[in-house]
Amino acid sequence: MSGKGINRRRLVHCAISAAAAWLSAVSVAQAGPVPIENAVLTVSYMTGDGQTASFAGSRDFTGAGPTDATVLGGAPNIRAFNSAGDSLGVFGRRAAGVLLSNPVHDHVILPGESLITHAFFKTDNGGAYFPDLTTGGSVTVSVANIKFAEPVHVVLNSLMLHVKWNDQADTLPSPYFQVDDHHTYAETFRDFDDFRQAGLFANFPTPNYVLGNNLIGWTISGDGTDTLSIEAVIPYEVFRNLEETDPGRAVPPGLPAPQGFLEPFHFHIEYLVVPEPATIILVCAGGLMVLQRRRRLG
Repeated sequence: MSGKGINRRRLVHCAISAAAAWLSAVSVAQAGPVPIENAVLTVSYMTGDGQTASFAGSRDFTGAGPTDATVLGGAPNIRAFNSAGDSLGVFGRRAAGVLLSNPVHDHVILPGESLITHAFFKTDNGGAYFPDLTTGGSVTVSVANIKFAEPVHVVLNSLMLHVKWNDQADTLPSPYFQVDDHHTYAETFRDFDDFRQAGLFANFPTPNYVLGNNLIGWTISGDGTDTLSIEAVIPYEVFRNLEETDPGRAVPPGLPAPQGFLEPFHFHIEYLVVPEPATIILVCAGGLMVLQRRRRLG
């Protein structure tokens, strides 16, 4: 057999062996990848007078709840934090909403996966998030420098925007039955059945989820590398509770409803990341290239 044939077989064997080892390691509850540096959160939008309002801040990934959120870059009514991990202590619907109350659904975060969350809260529930947002405008949420110690892959069918109201909705003439809305990136959400069985996705009185919401413009950069960035362009209408079928629904005075509806007090973006398995094959290929070069030089 020629040297090329032997090397090809070695490459295939290396890739298969390495992939098997990777899957084996993952199956033994391998810890998921966690960002190793601060990431920069930015919220921006166009104001009614044609100016761009932008608020940014650097955050680590140790957030676990609302009290960890701090004012974002001088924003009048936005606090924020990042969260990451593969345990029940992390923040997000996938962790707190499903796992803590329904441990039987532990597969919503698989071994080797980490849940990444970028969360935003109001400082004052009685104020507006974006008080001078232009009518019919959009809000852009971006996160830059999500840096890992290894290349990672975003599990796209786990990407979701969660929007939440609290007791502020109790003062409405017709309070919302569901105070949580969910807008997914993929039309086929990976753990749809688990979210539904756990009561997070509900169809009464109307579905509180939109699968594959194409109103939201998502951009993910750096997938398959050690540094990710993510951007979501969110039309302001997405912050309207999905139970509202009447655009003119009355809202009591004094509540944060600058464009005719009750804004949520919280929203966050969440998604899973896993180690990028393709890097194992690249390592094998690189090793064989070095071997071939040595043979030529010898």
